[in-house]
Formats: sequence, C-alpha cells, structure tokens
Amino acid sequence: QDFIQERASSAPSKAPSNRPSLRPSLQPSVTPSVFPTRFPSFNPTSDPTFRPTSPPTSSPTSAPTSSPTTRPTRIQSEFPSLSPTSSPTSSPTSAPTSAPTSEPSVKPAYDPATSGGEGGLPTVAPSYVPSSTPSSIIRTSPPITTQEFCEVVSDQNCNLCAPYRSPDYCPSNQSFSSLIKIRTKDHRTNISKVVNDGHWFPYLEDKVAGYRLTVENGFPAPRIFCCETDFKGLEACLNNEIPSTTDGIVVKTTTMHSSQGVYVLLNNTKSDNSFFELLTEVPMTYADVLAGLDFVNATKVIVEEFIGSKLPMEYKFHVTGGEVQAVDVIANRGADCQCYAVVDTDWTRLDQFGCFEPADVGFRQDKDNEKCTAIDFDSGRKNIGPVKKDMYLCDDVPRVDDYIWEEMQRIALGLGESIGVSIRVDMFVADDQIYVQEYATNHMNGLRHCAAKLDENDCVDSCFLGRAWEKAGGTYGGVSTKVPTSLKDYHLKSTSEMCDLVGVTSTYVQKS
Repeated sequence: QDFIQERASSAPSKAPSNRPSLRPSLQPSVTPSVFPTRFPSFNPTSDPTFRPTSPPTSSPTSAPTSSPTTRPTRIQSEFPSLSPTSSPTSSPTSAPTSAPTSEPSVKPAYDPATSGGEGGLPTVAPSYVPSSTPSSIIRTSPPITTQEFCEVVSDQNCNLCAPYRSPDYCPSNQSFSSLIKIRTKDHRTNISKVVNDGHWFPYLEDKVAGYRLTVENGFPAPRIFCCETDFKGLEACLNNEIPSTTDGIVVKTTTMHSSQGVYVLLNNTKSDNSFFELLTEVPMTYADVLAGLDFVNATKVIVEEFIGSKLPMEYKFHVTGGEVQAVDVIANRGADCQCYAVVDTDWTRLDQFGCFEPADVGFRQDKDNEKCTAIDFDSGRKNIGPVKKDMYLCDDVPRVDDYIWEEMQRIALGLGESIGVSIRVDMFVADDQIYVQEYATNHMNGLRHCAAKLDENDCVDSCFLGRAWEKAGGTYGGVSTKVPTSLKDYHLKSTSEMCDLVGVTSTYVQKS
C-alpha cells in the first residue's frame, strides 16, 4: 500500500491561551487477528515468478520527529508505491517529482488509519498508484461551501481540497473516533467476551460473514464464485470457475480493508495471459495476484463478480440509533481526481470544516464561545493532508439519482437494525444496480473523521456522531441483537467452515 506520511506529534509543554493543541499520539495497533491461520505457503517449482523472492526493503523505519511550522505551498499528490510486476522490486516504481517546501520530506510511513484500514493489518501489497494527469470532476452537486478549513490541491484540471485535520475536545462519551478505538480494542483483545455480552458485530470484519448477513436479509451483494483457503484451490477456481461472460472479477482477502489484498481484473485477457488490474492500472497475471496474496499472508480469499468496466462510486453509510448519520462518498476511484466527500441524507456537505482527530483528554470549552466545544483549528491548519491514503476532499461530487439514494438508505437502515450497534454499511452502484460491498466496525481506525455541522449556537459541532452513539445507548452505540443462526460462534469456525457460508445467492430485486 501507498502510505501517507503522518505527523508525529509531541506533547505540548503548556496549555494554549486560546484553543488547545492536539495531544499525541498516532501509535499503530498491533493486535493479532481473531480469525484462523494463513494460507499454506505457496511455493511452486515450475514458475519462479509466481512468488516474490524477497519482501521490499525500502519501507521506512521511523516517522518524522517534528511537525512543519508553516503551511505547505503545495500538497504532495503522488507518492512512492510498490506496484507488482512478475516479482516485486525493492524500490518504489513511482516517485514524486517534487516535495512540499515546508512539510517534511515524503517517505511512506505507517498510518494506523490507512495502513491497516479497518482491519488494522499493515501491508505493502500492491496498491493504487495515482495518475499524474488528473481530469475534470463532473460538477453536478454543490461544492464545498467554504475553503476556510482546507488548502486547494491543484494539478492541471483537477482541484481538490487538503483538509485541516484539527484536534477536537468532545466529551469522552461523545467522541466518535475515541469510541471507535475503544470498541475495536475491546473486541480484538477479547472477542469471546464481546460476543458473550450479546454483540456479534466483530464477525462483520470478515467479508464472508458480511456477505452471508446481506443475502440472508434479502439485500443485494455481488455473486461470489468461490471462497478458498489454499492457493491450489484458488488457482483452480480462477482457471475453471469464472464464466467467460462476466465483466471481470474481484479477488480479495476477507479480513483486510481499504483495498488491501484486493485485485480487480477486467475480462480482457492479453496474449501473455494478463488482465488489466483497475486499482493499480497495470497488467497482472493470476501469478501476480497469487504472489501478492501470499506476500500479505492471506487467510482466506473470495473471488466475486465485477460489474462494469470501471470502478464505481462508493457510499459508506454511518448508521447509529436507527438513523443514517452521515455518508462517506468515494468518487473516481482508480481514476484521475480520486477523492472523498462526506454528506448527509439531503446531500449537504458535512466535510466543509475539514477533518477532526480526537485530543483524547475529555471535554474542553471554546474560550471565545462558552457554548461551543473547543476545536484547535490552528493545529489543524499545520496538519493539513489527505483524508486517508492519497484521497483529498472532492470539490464537487456527483449526486446519485433520488430513487437509488432512497433505496440505499432503506437497505442501510434494514441492515443496521439487524446488527443493533453503530455500524458502517458500504455500498456501490453499477449499471444502476445497488450492491452491498462490506461492513466496517472500525472507521479509519479511530484516527479521524470528517463530519461536522453548525449547531443552533453557530458552533462547529464535530461531536454529533459521538452524541448519536451515546443516545443509542449501550457500550457500542446501540442494543445487542440475536446473532443470525448461520453466524453463531463464527469466530470459532475453521476457515473451511467459514467459506461454506458463501453457498447462498441474493434474491434481491431492485425497485425502479
């Protein structure tokens, strides 16, 4: 993965006279997976290019020790990457041509919000490489109403926004990102206790469990051709189980997120048996895919149908307390001007005040307005950067048709009711058809979120997601619900038993 360098903060020596500054730190989580062992080692003898001969040696060993003191004049838009060929190399394939003039030099560095995604498992598997020639964004919805809390990132025809990433001082029981981190620590430390207390949401970090939940509730999901727990079975599936009429396939690990261990191959086989891979925009053979999966110690892998010829827009619904609180939108993924936006159900932008990182010191009042929660925008201005990975905020983002938008909300709320606690339900639309993609219990690893609104006191309210969590009740933002029979004791199943659960298909018929 391409990792974006994060600022390594140090504790302030004294409290500021106006708004407080951010308290460290951004230490990565190193909690082991709750799910079973990795694939058997893949070591074919007939094709030495099937597997990387050595892991990359160019990963950074440390993060910067200080923050920039002034705002950079230009945000870095392209970063070193490890793009697969027949075998990975030990040096980046795409290096930036210039660095910001006042930000630390860019080396890939571990970011707990991006390197492990919601799954928290860092990897240097092949990942998306941004194009150096962005094109125009479709302008069909209102842009960010103010650029006071971001800095424009321009590259030819593409204008994006590098948001402030400001520390906020919500009460600890209303800090959305802090609540996410606490919940994740709980279930990764002792999943059995969480499950025995009536909460089975940790199962949904595995895409097989998520798929089963979706189709059992009568909602749409892409067809899965196979689920495999060893490379021999996966190779057989790729060679024999894929219909020639399909647009393409998505090969993905089941416990990683943020496009880690994911390969999207179009059905356009070349003379060298390679396919065009949409995330990296490079040709790949099945051998490349298997080698990449082996490199990230894949546990089990699914192969699902890909619909269309380009990566669709993605819609990530935050459902808490029986309501859609916010929707994160990813536009132009795998293409020029890839970007991120956050809206409400009326398509009003919630990201116009930038992004927010928890100070984790409890509530503090804004000095200038006692009715407001303190937000340190001064520190946020010095900490501008992408929302995650190489994604900046969109200027404009195309609005989906109303009937599709309403149906997606209905699906998100139905699934949220089944799960009970605060959950993110991710969907995409392809050929005007809705599909549930996956679920996320650990939004951005609890590092930040980008949703705020003005309240009745004219305060920037970045605590409303956490307040909805508190209002929903319970420890984890909602009530416990009965675990579906098929998922009972899911964490105790073998990988083969987990794979057996994909043997059902969706019966959903979309309303027009």
